[in-house]
Amino acid sequence: MSAQLDHAATATMSHWATVPMISVLAAVIVARLFLVSRRQLDRRVTQILIWWLFVALLRESWMQTVIISNTSMTLSDIRLLTHACVIGAAVAVYLVVRSWSLRPVETRTVVGLYGAGFAAVVVLAVLGEPARAQGIAVEELQSWHTAAYMIVYSAPMPLALFAIMKWCARLFCRANSAPSLRVGLAFVIAASCVSMYDHLTRMATGIMLSWDWHNALTESRSQSNDVLFLPATCVIAMVLSVPAISEAKIRLRSDPSSRAVVRLQDMWQDLIEAAPKVELETAGLLHTSAEREHRMLIECEDALFLLLPYMNSAALDEDATPAERVKAISAAMRLFKDSDGERQSVAPPQWLIDENELLRVADAWART
Repeated sequence: MSAQLDHAATATMSHWATVPMISVLAAVIVARLFLVSRRQLDRRVTQILIWWLFVALLRESWMQTVIISNTSMTLSDIRLLTHACVIGAAVAVYLVVRSWSLRPVETRTVVGLYGAGFAAVVVLAVLGEPARAQGIAVEELQSWHTAAYMIVYSAPMPLALFAIMKWCARLFCRANSAPSLRVGLAFVIAASCVSMYDHLTRMATGIMLSWDWHNALTESRSQSNDVLFLPATCVIAMVLSVPAISEAKIRLRSDPSSRAVVRLQDMWQDLIEAAPKVELETAGLLHTSAEREHRMLIECEDALFLLLPYMNSAALDEDATPAERVKAISAAMRLFKDSDGERQSVAPPQWLIDENELLRVADAWART
């Protein structure tokens, strides 16, 4: 095994630095799995963190020792597995972008994207086989294999992160975004920029090494495989822990209003996103869970009133099930988004002003 392979596959940061960050990452994953896993979007976000946790663990020397001692895998195999997890994370990031739309991500889309990711890993295995056979890093081949390997490995994540940054920037610039949200978005954008630099410079390094061109960039990139990755990942994980902390605070309360807030949260958030003008100016005025529940019910009712002209008649029927209403609301949100807003108003049905029925619709929304 070459020294460069060891440097390329193993974390260069000290254990006292990597272990706390890995522990934070694992803790946020556990908290999100238990507290914020109802919506498809939340589950996709957690999947990104899980892939990143695998990457961080596979780069730890103690984990590599355990794997090599108990399996027939070599360090080259572990590095390929690490890169496979990076590609898996890129797929998960893209699925998060897709989950922001009002249409649920279909199973065939998920299978197709992960299938494409698996194909990319197979390509990496073929491109890296000459290096594996010699026990060296793919960078040491200094042939077209090096450039092709680094491009296939590094290209997916910047493309996915660009979409994330674009969405975060749009939210940041929105007039009604809270200051705390903007701080979190700024951290995510900054960490994403660091990650993009990490992957783009890896591609550039691969191309340079394929031409046997050595310089300060190629030297620094071969010695710092986790300096740019793990701190940025830890920052994003801490930002993503905020929803879990908020959910934990709500669940620790047992009053009916707190439980109603939890039930309404997912549908209310999507309705506000679709019809932001119904959001009330209540900054600093919501001191209790009862006040928050009242505000969320009003905004849900106002948003649904705007969507009524775009719903089919079956969904307006009093005998429709909550699941049927959810389907009709989702379809109406898409039509409302693309319309000119000139449809004639519809008289509100009884279920719209029935708080218990609205909560049942919110429950069905969270399960969808």
